[in-house]
Amino acid sequence: MKFKGKNKIFTIFSIVFAAIVSISLYFAFIGNMTDVLVVNQTVRGGTQITESMLSVKKVDKSSLPDNYLKASLRDEVVGKYFDLGLTSGGVLTKDNISVSGKASLIQSGYILYSMKDLETYPNGLVTGDHLNIVVASSSDGNKYVKTIENVPVASVHMEENVITGIEVYVTPEAAQLIAFAQANGDVSVGLLPLDYKNTNIEILDGGGFISSQSETNENTSAE
Repeated sequence: MKFKGKNKIFTIFSIVFAAIVSISLYFAFIGNMTDVLVVNQTVRGGTQITESMLSVKKVDKSSLPDNYLKASLRDEVVGKYFDLGLTSGGVLTKDNISVSGKASLIQSGYILYSMKDLETYPNGLVTGDHLNIVVASSSDGNKYVKTIENVPVASVHMEENVITGIEVYVTPEAAQLIAFAQANGDVSVGLLPLDYKNTNIEILDGGGFISSQSETNENTSAE
């Protein structure tokens, strides 16, 4: 009888212990999960958010940024805009949602210009950085190199952690120079330090001579 009593106590203890372990595991792995909003397709910055772009995904809270958007906010974000692009599966965050889209961020006299298929991009380039864009091309048989200085980066597009394109704020004149060089020459970009100041770099022609660009350089870069 004593042996049976001990078995009964051991069985009860095992059941209680198993229940405690199960509850602990639940809170450790399931209880820490939450439903968040993600995009089910790759979207560009400035895109208006539609219902079909959004999905709900259960994610571990420890892997989320503090400003993530819960699934319950789905109806509130539909109709607003993405400030920055997101790849499929990306989690929506509060600071990447705007009411009016990127058009409201463009300064008067500038445009939002997309640059793709460059040979290289600076390592670590992120939105908010500034670039010097160097265009090398030829016109009427004359080669030249021109630098468009201090250009703000509006967004950086990534695919599998590799930069595939950027958007920058430039004047329409600068956009023409970049497009012409992409079609007829070469375009490269250089990342600038935070304290960079415009120096009005002069045009270098095919003969290795520097010519004044006081007129052509005017209004071609964003401060």
